Amino acid sequence: MAPDQAKRPAGEAPELPARAPPLRVKPTSPREEKPVTGGPDDALVDTAKRVGIATEGKTREEISKEIVQESSAGKATSSSA
Repeated sequence: MAPDQAKRPAGEAPELPARAPPLRVKPTSPREEKPVTGGPDDALVDTAKRVGIATEGKTREEISKEIVQESSAGKATSSSA
């Protein structure tokens, strides 16, 4: 049993500490993404190369978006034939 529980009657809520002033948080800058280097086991880079997307100097997010765009364009072309 906690020490303060022994002092309270049963069923009574514990005392809450006084309200602290709001914290002031300094805004941070957006996370900088580094361009992808592409290792031998990098499926994202491998996929991009297979569909003809250049990866040099691009972030993983940029490469991923381009792969999705290429995939969507390919499906639209093949379904209209």
